Amino acid sequence: MLHKVNLPACHIHLNWILQLQGILLNGLCKDTTTAHMVDEDWVRQELVPLSLDQNWIKTLCSRKNYKGTKQSLLTLMAQIAGLPSTMKQELQAAFEHDCRFSDDFEDKHRPVHQFRQLCFCPVSETIKKEITDFFLIFYEPLLGEGYAIPNLSYPFNRKHFHDDFLLANPKMEICPMCDGQRDLKAELDHFYPKAHFPYLACHPYNLTPICPNCNSTANKGPKIPLQLDETNPREDWFHPYLQPLMDWSDKSKFPSFLYFNIRFGGGLRLESCDTRVQKRLDNLEELVHFSENWKRQLKIRIRAVGRDIDRAYNRGRIKDRQELIEFLGDEADKMQDDLGESAYAIMMYYYYKAAAREQPEVFDELLKRFKTAQLSRTGT
Repeated sequence: MLHKVNLPACHIHLNWILQLQGILLNGLCKDTTTAHMVDEDWVRQELVPLSLDQNWIKTLCSRKNYKGTKQSLLTLMAQIAGLPSTMKQELQAAFEHDCRFSDDFEDKHRPVHQFRQLCFCPVSETIKKEITDFFLIFYEPLLGEGYAIPNLSYPFNRKHFHDDFLLANPKMEICPMCDGQRDLKAELDHFYPKAHFPYLACHPYNLTPICPNCNSTANKGPKIPLQLDETNPREDWFHPYLQPLMDWSDKSKFPSFLYFNIRFGGGLRLESCDTRVQKRLDNLEELVHFSENWKRQLKIRIRAVGRDIDRAYNRGRIKDRQELIEFLGDEADKMQDDLGESAYAIMMYYYYKAAAREQPEVFDELLKRFKTAQLSRTGT
């Protein structure tokens, strides 16, 4: 991610959903639990600690994943309960293990946390599908009527997640993945795709609003932002909450041009002298192909910069080359204040900085525009 995002306050509700999953899975994976035992009364008994509404439990038991096997949650739970004891133990351990993936980012000195996914033991594709559907069903309420969480006055759903996300990131009006426009059509992305990482379908560190373009199948879509064959699969990838490029809102920690820069000559490339950061930038480009959109937007914005130079000259603000350089530096300072708030502000900040530093691939074109304005004004 190009931007760091803050975890919304509703992460406590998402953790509650993980707790709900964990309680049911723990009950299902006991050696003493069999498929024939799993009915609504069994579910109610297991969920007593959560003080849930009885009608809501009934609805939950009958819920189906309509994009999956179309079996009810109750049916899927019975099938999990009927798995061999060793397989159930591995399933519960894999769920608990993968849900702690954030520990890797928070403690750099701990052993690397490899995802177990559904690879904990040899199982048929049918069983994998049923286990996946069990976890994905818990995500479905977020898309619709929501969760009736105790002591919460409203059903918790995707709308409330978006609202809380905006409260936690009040000035972020852009897509944190590509710095483009997020707008009201933002989609709730599973950073680690839920089809491959079903345990993380409701994990707070795995849900981020991004723009439809980034979330399309042509870009990120179901792709896995990990190097699964590496010892540390997350090392070469950004993460929106835990390992972003920068927290651009913190002006006291603004990156040096060695840590991050944009090269405009011969195209447009994001660069870093830090080889690890460069690898993450390259992987992000491969994931969402944002530079192509940036190039299109840059052409539009360069024309606007030219018009700004014309106006500044006509108003007497720019009279010579040095004042043009100062003007471009002032525009860079303004753009720095817009980082995280205006689409493509990262690109334009570095564009203005490159121009103010008289880098030929940027400055020469703007100097030519300034001289044209001079000629048109003097008529010579």
